Amino acid sequence: MGGPSRCNEIAKISLPWCGKIFNYCPLHALHLLLIANASGNPIQVLLLPETASVQCESKEILSIEEKELNKNFNP
Repeated sequence: MGGPSRCNEIAKISLPWCGKIFNYCPLHALHLLLIANASGNPIQVLLLPETASVQCESKEILSIEEKELNKNFNP
């Protein structure tokens, strides 16, 4: 059997969280931002350079509709 699933989108955002830096695609970054803000711990968003080729670190796979939203991300 294969290893755990992982989002295959390109990370465009870095987020410092719990002493670590996470690289996420826009939708997964938004999920973490919502959690951080709801818990009273807002975090700073850092945009990765457009030339970066880093895979999203989320272990959740996006739906086709969510992938389309990611394509339309424009900071």
